[in-house]
Amino acid sequence: MDEKNTLHFADIEPLCLLRRLLKNIWLVVLAALIFAMSASLYLQYIRKPAYTASMTYAVTSKRVSYTSTMNATVAREVSAVFAELIGSDMISQTIRQSSPELTDFSGTISASQIGESNFISVLVSSESPRQSFLAVHSLIECFPTLSDYISENASVQTLRTPTVSPYPTNSVNESKICKLSAAAGAALMILIICAFGVYSETIQTRAGARHMLDSEVIATICHERKNRTVKSALVSRNTSIAVFSPTVSFSYAEAIGGICTQIEHEKQKNGRRVFLISSVGANEGKSTVAGNIAASLAAGGAKVTLMDTDFRNPSQNAFFGEIYNMPLSLDRLLAEPFDVNKLGKCVQYSHKYNLYMMFSKQADKGATELLTGRTLPRLLRELTVMDYVIIDSPPMGIFPDAEVLAELVDASILVVRQDRTPAPDINDAADALRNSKSTYLGCVLNDMMVSSSENGYGYGYGYGKKYGYGKKYGYGYGYGHNHKSNGKNGSRKGGDK
Repeated sequence: MDEKNTLHFADIEPLCLLRRLLKNIWLVVLAALIFAMSASLYLQYIRKPAYTASMTYAVTSKRVSYTSTMNATVAREVSAVFAELIGSDMISQTIRQSSPELTDFSGTISASQIGESNFISVLVSSESPRQSFLAVHSLIECFPTLSDYISENASVQTLRTPTVSPYPTNSVNESKICKLSAAAGAALMILIICAFGVYSETIQTRAGARHMLDSEVIATICHERKNRTVKSALVSRNTSIAVFSPTVSFSYAEAIGGICTQIEHEKQKNGRRVFLISSVGANEGKSTVAGNIAASLAAGGAKVTLMDTDFRNPSQNAFFGEIYNMPLSLDRLLAEPFDVNKLGKCVQYSHKYNLYMMFSKQADKGATELLTGRTLPRLLRELTVMDYVIIDSPPMGIFPDAEVLAELVDASILVVRQDRTPAPDINDAADALRNSKSTYLGCVLNDMMVSSSENGYGYGYGYGKKYGYGKKYGYGYGYGHNHKSNGKNGSRKGGDK
């Protein structure tokens, strides 16, 4: 069997299933309400009440003395014959003809011996107490005819006259049944949601990524809380997770640093400078990852340009606090013939982040035309004076723009968010990047929540300490911990140009 089509328990993350349940809790509540309402409607309008009338016969033997043992034996024989007779079509037809109120009689009639005595109980159940009572009287009237078929050795006499209960004999606790139905509906919906989570083929664990993806996992970024304090939740407008934030965790910064180390390695070994950061779908965190990679490389002292080519949904300007204010945005630059003199109107250098920015301020629907024009290739050639060019691209599964960009860059990285996109779609996107002129480096697992002891820090603490990239990118003394300026490797003083 194909390894990629085999379900492994290690591929399932319980926290992902819990997150799915919480996200779809309204479906669970809705299913509970539907089942409870259905049960209530059934009990009120579909389920028919049954009223039971009864009478008792005493059976005695004609040929022997009145001993309880003999009479009980005769009663057993009579009840068997009696039960067979009153269940016949002849009896039902006789009952319907006995009264105009019984023409639609469709109840049940039964006869049984009471214990080991010589008494026989006859029960008639119907939808109304009057029908049941009339049906029992009809049996009494036709009993002389039945006696010829019962037994010649037995004498059958009415011991107790017919009685009928004014309450349904099949009454139930409606409230309890509705509650049980609601619980059953909720449980069924929970099972369905969990089944979708188990068989969704999304990447939930690193083991699942190894089993289902045709890509190398170059880093794993664990789930990071956006607001760690009440004050930050109430005050902060930018809820993006940034390595230069004082509240970001060391593990998150370390994972970003691991990606930067690999990008540096690609530059030193293969001379690659232009890197594309993409994803299959929206909301997978590619823009956050791209912005953090650029900021981390710049914090290490490199000359870095960050380009936001997701023109339909530009987000890098918001990520960096709306500081980009150049008169010529990137989309407008690409809409015109290339002119090196116009770069000064588009490229903004941030002293705070030591980063060159080329962003778009507003959404532009003509993104594909801008990326397929002649200006972008010329622009990228002009930017090769930089140490690194990081490009935030549109999602591959929605628009073809990323595939166009993959032909112009040196290497590409695919961001895969936990439990978001099915593995076959990720593999298709990876194949498209792999078949382009650029080098496909692999995928970054993003926003990974883990319930096990397996750490999800990408390269792990040992790798970071061994190669020292934590301090190299300013995490020990620059971004995120203390904001003292430390020359070219730390945050610089001054405003943004």
